Amino acid sequence: MITQSNPSNWIGTCMIIGYLIGVTFFLFRKIIEWIELRRTIHQGQLWVHDEQGIRIHCHLNPIVPFSWMNHIVISEKDYHENGKQILLHETAHIRCHHSWDIIWLSIIEILQWFNPFVWMLSKDIQDIHEYEADDFVLRHGENAHDYQLLMIEKAAFQSSLSITNRFNNSQIKKRISMINKQPSSPWAKIKFLYLIPIMLFVICIFSPISASIPQEGSELSPEMQATLNHIARYIKYPTDAFEKGIQGKVVLELHLRENEHQNTVKVIESVSPSLDAEAVRIIKDSPIWKTSHKGIFRYIISIHFNLK
Repeated sequence: MITQSNPSNWIGTCMIIGYLIGVTFFLFRKIIEWIELRRTIHQGQLWVHDEQGIRIHCHLNPIVPFSWMNHIVISEKDYHENGKQILLHETAHIRCHHSWDIIWLSIIEILQWFNPFVWMLSKDIQDIHEYEADDFVLRHGENAHDYQLLMIEKAAFQSSLSITNRFNNSQIKKRISMINKQPSSPWAKIKFLYLIPIMLFVICIFSPISASIPQEGSELSPEMQATLNHIARYIKYPTDAFEKGIQGKVVLELHLRENEHQNTVKVIESVSPSLDAEAVRIIKDSPIWKTSHKGIFRYIISIHFNLK
């Protein structure tokens, strides 16, 4: 048996290099943001006050109120005019550990920077953070009308600290709509849990899945290369295998007859029923397999499912 190397290996190498460049770029950008965050918290503060495990930093100059971990940053003007509402809002972020959510999202964004679904998911989760904080404020007896006016007033101020929980985060229209919406039933609040496996699958559907075709007595034809490209583009990681962390190499045996379409595909090294089924499916759905050799021609196809 002769194992043929993929003639497009250089494409894979370029993709890996491009991926690492992207990871480096977004990691560097996040580091810069964290350094700027630390500088902003401490630079220009008038006084610092600890209250129930939360450290409040009051600044002389105008600044968009925000929170990070157990720190709240607020301007002196906001503290005296709207301090109660703003501090309640930022306290909700701290009590709900939203900063940890942002840290995990940042890690995913760095590693999956090429995945548009990650950026959409990150934006949606930060919106949910704001909805939770708004609800926390109103449940503590604040007037909804006054609170909405404050949100509109602060919406005009911009901040470069995208990784923080900011009082003027999210779209004001959506937040006001959520405030005025009728409360959901407990069952409706729980139903969103069904979305978690779907979101995880969407994030990791781009996980590396490779295929190699050792074959007997022949080099890769253009048709065979087209099949490899089809596998790389259209194969999917089964949801149940992803959720259970199942990975490994599925080895298939394909028998071809002269000038005929594929006629036999069987699994000779199994990983799990769902991964085996997906491997067989993608081979059967691939462009037509043919051989010009007489008799029966045999291919051994290895498809690697890898969650790393």
